[in-house]
Amino acid sequence: LGPREVIHAVERFNGRSQGTLTGLPDGRIVHTATGAGSGPDADGTGLLLASAPDAAPGEDPELLATGFKNAYAHAVDPLFPDEGLYVTEVGDGRYDGEAPRDELNNLSYATDVVEDAGWPRCTSLRDPTEEFGVTDDDCAPGDTGQPLWPFTTFPPQSTPTSVAPLDTGLVLVALWVTGEVVAARADDSYDVILAGVSNPQHLLALDDGSVLLTVHGTGELWRLTR
Repeated sequence: LGPREVIHAVERFNGRSQGTLTGLPDGRIVHTATGAGSGPDADGTGLLLASAPDAAPGEDPELLATGFKNAYAHAVDPLFPDEGLYVTEVGDGRYDGEAPRDELNNLSYATDVVEDAGWPRCTSLRDPTEEFGVTDDDCAPGDTGQPLWPFTTFPPQSTPTSVAPLDTGLVLVALWVTGEVVAARADDSYDVILAGVSNPQHLLALDDGSVLLTVHGTGELWRLTR
């Protein structure tokens, strides 16, 4: 290997994991800069970005979305691969005294509109953060659909570390803390597919219809079949 090149240097992030890398069909690589600060101090953080694989060092990535505390995991929607992207949100901190619900979002990366997931002004099911002076009207979707409405939410601190959308329309999500793999639906509900898993970490859907799952707690790689 040759010398290391820093393609993009994140100026501000919250010191936690920067999450996963996801390749788009057009060759760009999706990555994230986790949210730092709170209220007005969060400006310029919590970003979902896309870089060309041959990007020159220092070249600015494309901004796909804002308003994420921890956009940890992402995966291309197999039903709409040229435009759809699933993104998990790992909530942090407390807003109006309560921990926010974790989320699965489905956004379009093929438009000129920069999606906004709302954090820290709006959390969970786009609840306004009153301590920042935010109102219901500020969190209501406007003409552009902003802020982005979550596909599914999960209990606070579930920690969704991976998402694997299937060509059947099911969307599998690994919940690290609760030890579950769930099948999420767009009506803010989900079914538990697996329970009692010791820190399920990453899911990968294969062309044969099976799904691979890494289990952090046991150091195992599982194959799930229909």
